[in-house]
Amino acid sequence: MITACFFLSGCENDDKVIQAMGKKKVQVDEGKNISSYMSTGGNIRAHLTAPLMLNYRTDSPYVEFPKGLHVDFFKDSLITESVTTAKYSKYLQNDQKVLLRDSVVVYNKLTGDTLRTQLLWWDQAKGIFYTDLPVDVYIKANDQVLHGENGLTALQNFSKWTLHKTTGTMIVPGDLHP
Repeated sequence: MITACFFLSGCENDDKVIQAMGKKKVQVDEGKNISSYMSTGGNIRAHLTAPLMLNYRTDSPYVEFPKGLHVDFFKDSLITESVTTAKYSKYLQNDQKVLLRDSVVVYNKLTGDTLRTQLLWWDQAKGIFYTDLPVDVYIKANDQVLHGENGLTALQNFSKWTLHKTTGTMIVPGDLHP
């Protein structure tokens, strides 16, 4: 009888202890003044810089750039083809996708074309940008701005893109002008 009472009293746990056991602590690595090069087959493909990087090691790991980032994409290891900037970014490692948010700009240095939006996804595996939010695209060759009301899909170097539900006047090569 004394043994049974001992086991019964030993099974009682404090609620706070139980709750603390159920919570996993997230490990966060912090880096400041980040400069990272990404390469494929020995060729530099991109150079990322950021003032702050937070690397969350969880079941679904992600890297956050809460103070923004700047990425130079290279045509080859020497020529910068395009530049991407945003005030906030989050890289979802398992999905190989990057969320770019707040004052997002993608600039093609070879053509001078510029994309501006408030939210943009970058799918690294497919090499594309996409969004369903409004975008503005400045086309330097024609000195015009096109508006995509429902976003766009573009190659990551911004050499080819498609606007969704376009508004604006577009000058098409070969148009006759009176």
